[in-house]
Amino acid sequence: MVDKEKPGTLPAEVRRVADELLVRVITGRYPAGLRFPSEPAIAQELGCGRSTVREALRHLAGLGVVQSRRGSGATVLDFRREGTPSLLTQYLKLGKFDQPPAVIARELLELRTLMATEAVRLASRYAQPKDLADARAQLDKAKSLVHEPLAHAKSELLFFRALVHASQVWPAVWLANSFWGPMHDLLDLLGPFVAHVRADYQPRMERLFALIVAHDETRAMKHVTVWLRDVDETLMKSVEGAFRTDEGPPAAKAVPAKPPMTKKPAASTARKPAQGAPHKPVVSAAHKTAARPTPRSKSRATPRSKSHAMPRSKSRATPRPKSHATPRPKSHATPRPKSHATSPATSTRSTRTPRTEPHR
Repeated sequence: MVDKEKPGTLPAEVRRVADELLVRVITGRYPAGLRFPSEPAIAQELGCGRSTVREALRHLAGLGVVQSRRGSGATVLDFRREGTPSLLTQYLKLGKFDQPPAVIARELLELRTLMATEAVRLASRYAQPKDLADARAQLDKAKSLVHEPLAHAKSELLFFRALVHASQVWPAVWLANSFWGPMHDLLDLLGPFVAHVRADYQPRMERLFALIVAHDETRAMKHVTVWLRDVDETLMKSVEGAFRTDEGPPAAKAVPAKPPMTKKPAASTARKPAQGAPHKPVVSAAHKTAARPTPRSKSRATPRSKSHAMPRSKSRATPRPKSHATPRPKSHATPRPKSHATSPATSTRSTRTPRTEPHR
């Protein structure tokens, strides 16, 4: 299976443009969320064609650095959270670490141990003797590479990869491929400094291979874990020397504490009288401001009485008599005299007879 993200699969010009854009993303020149410049602008700046820029952006999208959308251009992603293992080599080259290099190196070795142990488990459980032919070939090849540390380290990497292939658990193979490719590139970067062939490599690997063939899964996993732990102790010393982390991260320079600020007494602005001139009393600014209490009291008191007293009397007192008192006499008082007072009067006038006195 060919790794599409492997550097060797890209043309040289596309690789150059992709690396330049990747450097700008990792160093923070193009932060996450930023919209990439247009393809013509990048092509003009880097001296290449638009098709080259398009291929470079497609490659960066595969690395989890850029998200391209038709019609809206390319947007920078957070490579720390969206990136893939293929960023490992460029990330180490630039040295923009959020953790000390020694911590990153140790964690990489821990991941290597996990992958190697898983390869041994898969091969011990599922691999048949005929499927282990590639692993056997890599183990035999290592005998002739004792004096070539970098080639020997790559042969060891291919040995563990062949164990995963021998299991024929293809989803595990696909996940392993995303790890072995960047580790191969990492060996090219750091191998000349950290590669070392141990004298007990061949006998211990032969023992491991025998346990795998016997399907002794538990003992094979324990054997490889102890072996890699011993190897990592030696590698960490070499890695710390390569990254120069023995002194630790550079300490921040101590900034001397500033003395507390104290208010200086205000210098007098009064001029000294010249010799021989008559002395005149000098009035300071404090005395001038203290002599102005009356205008301030007027300006503060007058607006308050107008703004708070006048609107309240108009808004609360005036509308209430109009809305409640005026309609009531019209609806209740006026009709009553017409209906009750008029009818009795007419009835008395019509029935009452004049009173006559009897003749005496």
